[in-house]
Amino acid sequence: MRICKGGCAKGDNLRNRKATKRLLLFAGLILVTVSFLLIALIFLLRYEWMWGWWRSYQQFLKQLEDRIFSIHRTWMFIGVIMALYIIKTVIPIYTTSVVCFIAGAVLPAKIAIPLNIIGTGVQMTIKYFWGKKWGAGGSWKLIRKSDLLRHIIQTEEGTGSPVVLVTTGLVPLLSYNLKSAIYGSLDFGYWKFITLSLIGTMPRLLSFTIAGRNLYDPLTPGFLIPIVLITFVTGLTCLSANGVWTATEKIVTAIMKRIRKKKLKGSPTMIENTLMRENLTAGRYDDKFALIYKKEDIEAQKQRYLRVSNEFDEIYGAGKKVSVFSAPGRSEIGGNHTDHNHGKVLAAGINLDAVAIASKNDDNTVRIKSKGYKMDVVDLDELVVKPEEFGKSQALVRGVCDGFRQNGYEVGGFDACTMSSVLSGSGLSSSAAFEVLVGTMLNYLYNDGRVDAVTIAKIAQYAENKFFDKPCGLMDQTACSVGGFVEIDFKNPEKPVIDKIDFDFAACGHRLCIVNTGGSHSDLTDDYAAVRSEMEAAAQCLGASVLRETDKASFVENIPLIREKCGDRAVLRALHFYADNDRVLDESQALAQGDFEKFKALVIESGRSSYMYNQNVFTCADPQSQPVSIGLALCEKILKGKGAWRVHGGGFAGTIQAFVPDELLGEFKAVMTGVFGEKSCYVLSIRPVGGVKVI
Repeated sequence: MRICKGGCAKGDNLRNRKATKRLLLFAGLILVTVSFLLIALIFLLRYEWMWGWWRSYQQFLKQLEDRIFSIHRTWMFIGVIMALYIIKTVIPIYTTSVVCFIAGAVLPAKIAIPLNIIGTGVQMTIKYFWGKKWGAGGSWKLIRKSDLLRHIIQTEEGTGSPVVLVTTGLVPLLSYNLKSAIYGSLDFGYWKFITLSLIGTMPRLLSFTIAGRNLYDPLTPGFLIPIVLITFVTGLTCLSANGVWTATEKIVTAIMKRIRKKKLKGSPTMIENTLMRENLTAGRYDDKFALIYKKEDIEAQKQRYLRVSNEFDEIYGAGKKVSVFSAPGRSEIGGNHTDHNHGKVLAAGINLDAVAIASKNDDNTVRIKSKGYKMDVVDLDELVVKPEEFGKSQALVRGVCDGFRQNGYEVGGFDACTMSSVLSGSGLSSSAAFEVLVGTMLNYLYNDGRVDAVTIAKIAQYAENKFFDKPCGLMDQTACSVGGFVEIDFKNPEKPVIDKIDFDFAACGHRLCIVNTGGSHSDLTDDYAAVRSEMEAAAQCLGASVLRETDKASFVENIPLIREKCGDRAVLRALHFYADNDRVLDESQALAQGDFEKFKALVIESGRSSYMYNQNVFTCADPQSQPVSIGLALCEKILKGKGAWRVHGGGFAGTIQAFVPDELLGEFKAVMTGVFGEKSCYVLSIRPVGGVKVI
């Protein structure tokens, strides 16, 4: 997954400089060639035989002229010239200038000049309407890849620049076909286009027509002056290219600043909140919802969004333009506590999500009111770590904003209301969903959606590690930000390798159930930190910083040393890492091959490894409270030989994950809700997208 920021801009600048050098080289070659030809001509004119040859050549040209003009078929010549103009729109193997020259050579000036104007106009008209209907083709796509060239040709309103249209007509060698197709594709008015084009092209048309008319006496001013003018204009254009390019860069930079400023003041894609509710109620966004939610859930989700929208008006006032966002929770499928040691994980975005309605403000402050929580307020002039905010959602907001700024992206104030169906402490990454939601809002409100999903995930992790003071890995944030069923390899955490798994879970005859056994993750920071720190301590005994940089054979040889330095639990947790890291690949391959029975066996192995070796099923600080252990025991009783089960997420409290056969779903839910409460068992679906702008 490629992330392109400053590097792409530098590449464009380098290509621009190379283009300028080529232009200057071209100009130099023309001038040197012309100077040598002139010197050679002057030298040759000193010889009598040269004048003799010239007189015989002049006689030949005179005879050619007499023969051409003795053909009294003016309409035939006119027809041939018009045919050449029309053919050139389809087969551009010769230049328009050549056709002008030929017309001047075979027709009187009073006919040739208007004929060339009409022919050029016909050629431009055909290509203009071609571009209007089918676009300007691959050349325009290449030009548009350069912001500089695109903004030279295209105005802020999206149409073509009239100044460029006229001035490019003065420059020889520029294609009429391409220019006409581009302006047609930009919906530039036809009559304005054809008028300005012909005005800009007129000097070229006249010069080549007059030169053609005087072809039969090449040393007369009638022939030489147009040629000199054409050569001079071409050379002058090339020689001034560097200055023009530099000046244009400054102009475009100023235009881009104005565009960014305009975008910061308000986005044209935002919609007034009341109108958004009307459209939502009328079903105008149902197609967007169908990409995120199950068909049977769309109506319920619409009511949920309406509640958030109404709350936004109550808190911030009616009449504001808003955008609507969503970020999913995630379910860890394989690789328990492997990501923070640069291992592999298998995860999926789920249909439970955090949603937000947001509007820009101009007071440099972010305000987020989440349902059931007090408002988080962050002054963007104070993006520094505040220890008193550790463990609070306000720290996550502050950290995400700082992460965007540190990465060179735009940050600005906004007001938002959020509501989450990702329960806190459920092991479905409610905090990661919230972080990704904040990042998604900043991405679309202030950065035109150009920040990719992996970068948002890294920023979210940065916020949780540094501002929230929780040493988490990158798996939760990546799964929430990317969405879908994904295998993530964190061997290089700066560039994680993400592979989508093509697996139709809905067709496998099982349901993914998450059971909330009770308890909260909020008091378990030390337990989570210990898993990571003990794995890293074991790695350090082998001269590495994380276990992924070591091999299992070397680890086994050094177990006595690691026991002595790090303790027995560190050894057990390292053994869990090696085994579960390998299992991720096996699980991914089983799913890709459609072998769900093998996949379930691997899930059970992973769960047992977490229980026995990683020891994250309950906290040693409170051994009398073991709701996850009870949940796993009940799963084994119901699903043994038929389904699969394991601790889910960070563990120590919260949730378990089960793959339940359809025929056992009713019994499974009844047992779990009977023990852990009516709303403890969630039947989930896999969501194909991560953090998104919905409306």
